[in-house]
Amino acid sequence: MRRVESLTDLSRLAESWRVHLEAANLSPNTIKLYLSGVRDLRNFLDTTGMPTAVAELNREHIEAYLVQLRERTSASTAATRYRGLRQMFKWLVEEGEISRNPFERMRPPKVEETPVPVITKAELSALIKSLAGTSFEDRRDTAIVRLFLNTGARLEEMAQLQLDVVSLQHRELYVLGKGRKGRVLPLGAKAVKDLDRYLRVRARHKHEHLPWLWLSSKGRLTSSGIAQMIKRRCKSAGIPAIHPHQFRHTFSHLWLVGGGNEHDLAKLNGWSSLQMVGRYASSAAGDRARLAHQSISPGDTDDI
Repeated sequence: MRRVESLTDLSRLAESWRVHLEAANLSPNTIKLYLSGVRDLRNFLDTTGMPTAVAELNREHIEAYLVQLRERTSASTAATRYRGLRQMFKWLVEEGEISRNPFERMRPPKVEETPVPVITKAELSALIKSLAGTSFEDRRDTAIVRLFLNTGARLEEMAQLQLDVVSLQHRELYVLGKGRKGRVLPLGAKAVKDLDRYLRVRARHKHEHLPWLWLSSKGRLTSSGIAQMIKRRCKSAGIPAIHPHQFRHTFSHLWLVGGGNEHDLAKLNGWSSLQMVGRYASSAAGDRARLAHQSISPGDTDDI
């Protein structure tokens, strides 16, 4: 028989934490991710007969959950849930709901970094060529792909774009990133050209009155719709399916290959430290090292 929730039950306090997260202006996706972790932990505790009152939870309860989660899903998922739950229990201490944090001296699940593959030039060329056309969908999809590649924007940032944050005159757009942090992204010549072409056909669309930049036959084109479009376009181009996040890694790779500054890359990608540069740079570090060697080639000079 399912236990009755008390006022100190994990589920009850999660609703108060939701209020805290919304007041802190976290993105809806982040809040959804955090709360799903709490629900999953609560279900695990309930089905295994472990305590669900926060004051009764110990380190071994959390670790048991993370172990089975890693076995059931992946180390990456376990690490993500660990980070979210750690934030909640930190808040519980601050609110006086618990006197001791079970996450004290607990280490996060170890995750072996798997570099995200960058998109090859041949794949990019095939994809762009497959988008050639003058229909509304062709112009829209070309602009989306070009902006992904030219700005390194996240999928959700791309989907959230509205007309009033795009300036063709100044060749830039404004995105709202993680933690509601905004930043300006400059646009290259090809991105401006393709975006201008899309805006002209968008002005004749039946939903042109909507504030969202990207439209579909049903209204707004969502992040899910963008991801599905890219997958469909890749199939049509005869190339492996591309996840939108690969554009962000490819943008970072091409920036570094072109001699771009790491600090500038962090600024453009909305990172507060260079740690993320290292993670993204690992995607094609070998290729960049070979290119650097071709340019420098130690010992391969006339005076040696």
